[in-house]
Amino acid sequence: MAAAQGEASRFIQVLDEYNKAPLVTRDRLYLDAMEHVLSKSTKLLIDQGSSGNNVMYLPLDQLIRKRNETAARNGSPGFEGAGSIAESLAERDSRRVGRDSRVGRIKSMLGIVIIVILGVLGSSAVYVVDEREKAIVFQFGEIVSSSEKAGLYFKLPVINNVSFFDARIQTMDADPQLFLTKEKKNLVVDSFVKWRVRDARDFYTKLGGLAANARNRLAQRVNDALRQEFGNRSVQQVISGDRAEIMNTVRKNIDSEINSLGIEVVDVRLKRVDLDPDISERVYQRMEAERSRVAKDLRARGAEEAERIRADADRERAVTLANANREAEEIRGQGDAQATGIYAEAYQRDREFYRLYRSLNAYRATFDSADNLLVIEPNSEFFQYFKQAKPVQGD
Repeated sequence: MAAAQGEASRFIQVLDEYNKAPLVTRDRLYLDAMEHVLSKSTKLLIDQGSSGNNVMYLPLDQLIRKRNETAARNGSPGFEGAGSIAESLAERDSRRVGRDSRVGRIKSMLGIVIIVILGVLGSSAVYVVDEREKAIVFQFGEIVSSSEKAGLYFKLPVINNVSFFDARIQTMDADPQLFLTKEKKNLVVDSFVKWRVRDARDFYTKLGGLAANARNRLAQRVNDALRQEFGNRSVQQVISGDRAEIMNTVRKNIDSEINSLGIEVVDVRLKRVDLDPDISERVYQRMEAERSRVAKDLRARGAEEAERIRADADRERAVTLANANREAEEIRGQGDAQATGIYAEAYQRDREFYRLYRSLNAYRATFDSADNLLVIEPNSEFFQYFKQAKPVQGD
């Protein structure tokens, strides 16, 4: 209705201007519409009606040669005899020097050997015990003494030999074992023990000085002690509050039993206490079945509630749409009636000008896009104002 009022008001204003200057207003409207159509459209109009080596000899050499020749004729010794005597004396001195040097070397070697022997004997007469070790001194396989503290000690070379043992805290990690509780239920228990050598002499005589033997003894004692403790308790007591008490009791009992073996137990710990795997699996299955049942029940309730809410919403939607359509049709009818009355009141003032005005607006709306190609005969009634701006006779 508002659009009709606006369009009618615009028409009335244009009509007033048209009544003042009909020809000029008609031409202006016509030219504006054609400019808009031809500038924004791609159209095809078909009008069917319009077709070397040198040696030096010293005088001494000549004298020696002559002297030797004279001595040979007279039978007296010459320079060669004196030379032989000197050579024999020199050879005797060299032999004496060589003999003296050999004697000196032998003495030096003997001294070195004696020093080495003394060093070896001296080093084998002492031994060092580290803070992390304990030692036992043997004499022909028999224990002579033991060294429990760190320091420097002496022994008889060759006769005594020393064996060292690790005195640090060691770990015995046992495999998980099954233990029955007071309720005759199996529990999987994983434990470990901290131990160390207390007396090296007892450790060697009772366990052979081997850590493996000590671990085996400890494993047996730990299993026996844990079996006894778990057998006196229920599953709830083991899991909830008695674990610390079990560990302390087992440590004290084992330590008192193996004290004679030369080792001591520092600590006993339970790493894990679980139900038997078969029991755990059955418990998990029951829990899963129970949770599944609850989940299905909740899902069923949720689906029922969802269907009810959906049905109510659909019913309300249908009612609301029907009422809205009814009211819309009523309002649309009232608006159409009022718009029709407004159009009639405005356009009946000048029917021919209304046809011109409405046709020009239709041209603008029709030829507003360049994507369409229209082949229209210009002689049609739609184009009666396309070639001329004169009024049509009989209107």
